[in-house]
Amino acid sequence: MSQRITVLGVTGLICSHATGGGITLMDQLGPADGVAIDPGTIIASQYFEDSFAAYDIGAVDDFANEAGLAATSFEMALTGWNGYAGVDAVQGLEANFYSSLAAAAANLVGDLASERILEAPAADPDWTLEGFDVVGAESMWPLPTGVVYVALIPVNEFSLNGQTACGISSIGDGNCWQTNPGGGWGIGPISTMSFNLAYRITTDGDPCGLLLPACHADVSGPSGVPDGTVGVDDLLATVGSFGASGDGTTRPAGDCFPLPAGDCEVTVDDLLEVISRFAYTCPAIGACCLDAGECESNVAEADCQGEWLGDGTSCVSCATDAVGACCATDGQCLAEQTESDCDDINGLFYGKGSTCQDVSCTPPPANDTCSKAIDISEGDTPFDITWALTNGPVCKAPGEPHCTDCVDFQDIETVANDVWFSYTASVTGILTLSTCDQANFDTLLGVYDLAACGSDDVTTLACSDDSSECSQGTSILQYLEMSSGTTYLIRVGAFSDEYGTARSGTLSLSVEESVAGACCSENDCFDDTLPAACVDFGGVFMGGESACEDVECANGDTCLGALTFLEGANSFNTEGLNASGTAAPDGSICEGTYFDWTSNTIDLWGRYEATGPGTIDVSLCDPASFDTMLAVYTGASCFSLNLVACNGDDFGQSGCQPNSSAVYGIAVDTGTIVYVQIGGRKSVEGSGTCTVTFHPADTFGACCTLTDCATLPEVACLDSGGQWYSGSNCDIVSCQTAWQSCTTGIGIDPVSPNAASWTSFASDAGSGSVRAAPIPSTSVTSCTVYGLAMVQDGGWSICSSPSDMTMNWTLYADEQGLPGDSLVSGVGASHASFDLVYSDIYQLQGWSFTPAYTGAADWLELKSLSPGQGACWFTWMAGGDEGAGAHAEQLYGAPWAAETTDLNYCISP
Repeated sequence: MSQRITVLGVTGLICSHATGGGITLMDQLGPADGVAIDPGTIIASQYFEDSFAAYDIGAVDDFANEAGLAATSFEMALTGWNGYAGVDAVQGLEANFYSSLAAAAANLVGDLASERILEAPAADPDWTLEGFDVVGAESMWPLPTGVVYVALIPVNEFSLNGQTACGISSIGDGNCWQTNPGGGWGIGPISTMSFNLAYRITTDGDPCGLLLPACHADVSGPSGVPDGTVGVDDLLATVGSFGASGDGTTRPAGDCFPLPAGDCEVTVDDLLEVISRFAYTCPAIGACCLDAGECESNVAEADCQGEWLGDGTSCVSCATDAVGACCATDGQCLAEQTESDCDDINGLFYGKGSTCQDVSCTPPPANDTCSKAIDISEGDTPFDITWALTNGPVCKAPGEPHCTDCVDFQDIETVANDVWFSYTASVTGILTLSTCDQANFDTLLGVYDLAACGSDDVTTLACSDDSSECSQGTSILQYLEMSSGTTYLIRVGAFSDEYGTARSGTLSLSVEESVAGACCSENDCFDDTLPAACVDFGGVFMGGESACEDVECANGDTCLGALTFLEGANSFNTEGLNASGTAAPDGSICEGTYFDWTSNTIDLWGRYEATGPGTIDVSLCDPASFDTMLAVYTGASCFSLNLVACNGDDFGQSGCQPNSSAVYGIAVDTGTIVYVQIGGRKSVEGSGTCTVTFHPADTFGACCTLTDCATLPEVACLDSGGQWYSGSNCDIVSCQTAWQSCTTGIGIDPVSPNAASWTSFASDAGSGSVRAAPIPSTSVTSCTVYGLAMVQDGGWSICSSPSDMTMNWTLYADEQGLPGDSLVSGVGASHASFDLVYSDIYQLQGWSFTPAYTGAADWLELKSLSPGQGACWFTWMAGGDEGAGAHAEQLYGAPWAAETTDLNYCISP
């Protein structure tokens, strides 16, 4: 287990910052209205579940603890993305304090102090910035004098609540860091960024620990408070408190010497200091706002290197008094507006100090609303939405065949910054609109009936977003039922509201008179069909003047045109096909298999009809294929599909391409129709093989339950949690090997998968990171090392063929506590899979080799020889107690470096 710093005091989550005598050590949150926060940028910070521990990441900032005070409150502006449902689903917070950046890079747990509180944090009710919550923890964290590095890290399981992050602030020195000791993000242990993290740290500490004020000898005045002049009142106050000492909550009135912090006692030295400064007039002190958004408090005007706000002002004023010109959405300029006020009316803020005389506000385009649509004809029409307002209806066409390409319209509240055109059809036929590669932003296109203008509930005639053949989210739209003489409204807008951002493009409009042709419906074809009629009954129109004798309906591009799949191997190719346009399959039934299907995934469809009762397996295993995803449905037709299985990455077969897909044991009966949908992860395209294996009911085969083998029917085997092998028996099937502790000589066993914390370390030539373990041995006859076989390709997944990995071993002599001269090396090791499974998916693997070395050896290196990213890597399992012992790492050929965790091995001398 990783060591945590134990601290005294009551620990708990808080919902507002410290009040009543508290001292602020660091405040980059700013006012409660969030004016200091930039909602457009966030910094990832999260403890994931154990299976994603390599991605644990902290957002680190620093502050100067000049008085060496303990922290008692730590807060952050919390937000999230990628499935984040809100603060109520966060499982806890961990407050960490580090002595250095190196300490933060080595371990997310703070080396000065750390406290994990596993309960949902409460949000500050006074915080008003939408999209962020201020949360925090209270305790007592003793800290040293000087610079302290800090991180408040949410404990948040990705599968339950997406990803969490810290907001960034305009307050601070413009420098922070991200630390990822596990290396999952590929940014190294630490990365430097030019932001300020939205953190606040306070203390309920002794005021005597703070520095004296700038005019330290001015301790009183006529009304009992400092008045800016050192005089009789200060002398009397010092005499009156002579001999007094601080009690831990207050500083005695006359304590003004020695500089810079006093001594919390009123002595002769304090009296002499007041006398020496008698009649001195203190300079005015206030807040100094710097250009970078930083602020210095208690600064004299002469010492301010930025804008001095006046006597008695505070740093809060740097944010709240930042007024300037605001361009409203109607083109008017509003003077002396704060950025927050301008945002509230969706205006464009021109910065602190700007005036309406300095800027030129532009009114919205003439065709900003549908009632002012501009008439256009065939050809190209330029447009500009820089100053367009966001108004008008959304695309509401769920289930309508003409809007199947408009999936993203379902996920937004409205089309942003839209402009309108009108077109009167010259023929009856097909209308095509395009911004494809002709706009500098993500466009949305819609076609509406004239009645849509002014209506609150609109059904579009056609709509489009993010066409697969276009870049930067630009679009192509086709409306098949255009009638000659009818006027249509055309809408061009953006996916996101960025009023005032320069965005423009060209809208191309073309028409094609409807000509009858072939219409494919599933595997049937109908001649002399008009395009609109074909689409109305769910068909695929094959083009004007096309004929059924010349077209192939079953091309796999849609469910209706599904290829016929038979039992056995079926070739397929997704190159040149399109995304189906239907909703993405619900991956919740195959969660954890890297099933990342989106509405833009290029896919191919196949159709299989079962020949009898039993089960089927569907596999895309093909060593020459690509990174696949698989969804399987049953149903009488494409209009009654029932998703029964899906898979992103399957690890049950060997000899496959990396990240192949498969599903097993789908129950069928005679005549059951099974639809197979094949896609590529991240929309990659390619060819492959889909193998359908039918297992008749009551067929017996070998059933492996860990190391035990029995001959059983498939259903009985699967019900018992076993792995079933059709047509095989226990004489020819080898089940997993039971792992046994090292008893043959010198050894350190691998950490158990049941341990609260376990880890493994990449040792692979292609990755550039190799490891070596210290082995105090007089000889090495044979050796076994345990680890995992994994693939790193933007994330970790399981290697499907660990027995094919090439391993290299080397024995070294010691040189000053690290590997020195090579003694003997070799390539090759026998492989076995064992019955220990880590995080429910990573099976323990073992590699054994026989150096037959009779001399003393001090270090053992084992590494896989892969070509690099995307290939199978050996990751060496930690041994013993985590954090105990040591091993060595060599990164990209650099000299060996020491690391503080044991690696496992079992040596026969």
